[in-house]
Amino acid sequence: MTTGTALRRPLVIGYGTAMRGDDAVGWYVADLLALEQRLADVDVLSIHQLTPELAADFASASRVVLIDAAADGDEPGTVHVVDVEPDFAAAGVFSHHVDAASLVALTNALYGDAPPTKMVTVSLDAVPHEERLSPPVAAAIPDVVAIVTRLSLEDDDA
Repeated sequence: MTTGTALRRPLVIGYGTAMRGDDAVGWYVADLLALEQRLADVDVLSIHQLTPELAADFASASRVVLIDAAADGDEPGTVHVVDVEPDFAAAGVFSHHVDAASLVALTNALYGDAPPTKMVTVSLDAVPHEERLSPPVAAAIPDVVAIVTRLSLEDDDA
């Protein structure tokens, strides 16, 4: 990467469709985190989807935490945290939308390195055309905020 990690800030990205029920969980969490005083030195974004252009933001971050809804079949409101490993096989196949693993791979390919990246997902219940989270996903928000805050403030050596 082009600068030392001491100069970089953590990056948190909440994404999804704000008007599709539980798919908006990333937006809700990012909006709350943007107001969190302890995260004053963390860059927080709310976006609709991951795009290749985010590789530059990834490259300038000390670490990245992504927040999204997951249609994984688990109990609605279940929170998962996983490390995102680069998917170099998909890195050359881009459109306007990419997944986390291919974005990490693209960042690595373009900038020579990619920051440690975590994905925090919340199992969704429904994606109706409305701006309201289901009760189980809404109930998970405090846990997600706490998890993302902890992940954002971790030491680089942790």
